[in-house]
Amino acid sequence: MSVRLTSFQYLARGADGWGSRLLHFGDMFTAVQGPNGSGKTPIMKGVIQGLGHEVELPPDVMARCQFAETVLTVDGRPVTLTRRLGNDFDIRVDDGPDQKTFTSQAEYARWFSNLFSSEPRTLTN
Repeated sequence: MSVRLTSFQYLARGADGWGSRLLHFGDMFTAVQGPNGSGKTPIMKGVIQGLGHEVELPPDVMARCQFAETVLTVDGRPVTLTRRLGNDFDIRVDDGPDQKTFTSQAEYARWFSNLFSSEPRTLTN
């Protein structure tokens, strides 16, 4: 099974919200470059958040962005992860005709581990 990051973007919260342009990942390598304060860290943290991990995002991002959307390519097909930004865990997985919504990090972790055909493990408690 092959899995790779394809793209990422923030989606705006309402008419006054912010979104980001679509960031495409390279087939082998992606570099994010820019001067200090240009937004590199919020993008990288958004990718981590979009994949299902907990990471603190800047308050402006939390206030102005509603979703972090990450697209993976799994065995040649696109799988879209749309994570609602907020206090509660809520991530929608769109895998073609198969759509799931996870509100439990443990259930999502099991699903995500299955992408890599690996057994889920408890790393912390």
